[in-house]
Amino acid sequence: MPVLTAFAGLIFTLGGVIVLIFFIHHISSSLQITTIIDNIVDDTQKSIERQFPKNLGDPASKNERLQAWEAKKDRQWIPVPILSAGYIQYVDTEGLIKFAEEHDIIIKMEQGIGHFIPLEGTLVSITHSVHSADLKFELDDRKIDLINAKFGIDHHRMIEQDVGFGIRQIVNIALKALSPGVNDTSTGVTCIHFLGDIIGNLARKEFPAKIRSNDDEPRVITVAPSFQNYVQTAFDQIRISGEGNVAIFQQLSTVIAYIAKSTDDKAQLRILKKQLKLVEEFADKTLKTSYEKQIPRDKLKQAYTAFG
Repeated sequence: MPVLTAFAGLIFTLGGVIVLIFFIHHISSSLQITTIIDNIVDDTQKSIERQFPKNLGDPASKNERLQAWEAKKDRQWIPVPILSAGYIQYVDTEGLIKFAEEHDIIIKMEQGIGHFIPLEGTLVSITHSVHSADLKFELDDRKIDLINAKFGIDHHRMIEQDVGFGIRQIVNIALKALSPGVNDTSTGVTCIHFLGDIIGNLARKEFPAKIRSNDDEPRVITVAPSFQNYVQTAFDQIRISGEGNVAIFQQLSTVIAYIAKSTDDKAQLRILKKQLKLVEEFADKTLKTSYEKQIPRDKLKQAYTAFG
């Protein structure tokens, strides 16, 4: 009997140790992911401040010559190949505009920051300026090198000029947290809160015009960042992964309403209201009971008041 008692005590002790180890591991993992999220958010917010509102020269004036140039469909374009496959990490935009001025051309970026271009893919295309009748520019190896030198190309993305990458990283953390094997709603909610802060900051910024210049002549046509793309990247997949999760639908509603209060831009408000409608539809579709469905409905009713 004493042997059985001792054995039972040993089992109890081992069980306690196992539980303690699991608890410590869980806490350390939670602290680690919180630190990672904090770092990504901080880097993304700094990237926003660096890029907005002016990151590609001044907007070109919408004069009659530019309108006539845009309407012309038979322009000749010279493709400039990329010399090293990879992601566009940054662009020396002022240098690109200066190059266009020196050669009296217009440069059209074919891909934006964060996009991948394969070897020999087209980095930019070149055509004649507004006041020129045709293209006299001759592309050679030296000019290809000079144009490629205006871009930072590498095998991975960076947040420094790539706000979308920062948003994507936070979304990836949320998706992993909401996966069936993890089921960590708290981390998912944390990600939603910080995504709301980032998108809210973007809503208060002036997005750059697509056509940029330094001399009142259009010189660079950019792949301009889109508020709609940022919003879709931030919320679409999280909404889907939050299937049947009352807390996720509640927090998405609250955060979207917060962002709506950060802007009076009608186009942005339409984008946000559409997101709110998608949350409403998906919550009603995936929640099982009338009780569960009523909880996000109350939150959504409050959220819609942010749109007037």
